[in-house]
Amino acid sequence: MTGVRVVIILIIAVISGISLALSGCASTATNNVTPTIPVDKGNPKLDSQLNGLVGAETAGDIENFAMEHSIEIASGKVRVEITCEIDKIEAVSAVVRQYGGAVEASYQNLLQAVVPISALETLTEEPGIRSIRLPMEPLPGTGIIQ
Repeated sequence: MTGVRVVIILIIAVISGISLALSGCASTATNNVTPTIPVDKGNPKLDSQLNGLVGAETAGDIENFAMEHSIEIASGKVRVEITCEIDKIEAVSAVVRQYGGAVEASYQNLLQAVVPISALETLTEEPGIRSIRLPMEPLPGTGIIQ
């Protein structure tokens, strides 16, 4: 009987040791968590491609970025769709022109304009502008805009 007791005590000791080791690993893992570094997602009023285009302009690599992302650039300008507050559309149109842009069309609270890439971030600071993005492209033969 003593041998059986010794075996049982050894089994309990081994199980206790394993569970202590595992709980120590778990607490160590949670205590040594490295904080994540926030990723700069750019200007929240610009879509991701326009944020990338602004970054490419800063890096002097507009042509390559535009070609890789199928963005049409002409004389340092890009066609965009600006979502405005509905009662500010005339004021925003004037600001677009002030920064060297040209309004091509408007409907309700949307403007389609060609604007200098260098003016994109400045335009987002205007109080009547909610967001700026690239125009949606129609999918051929479907009638669906992507």
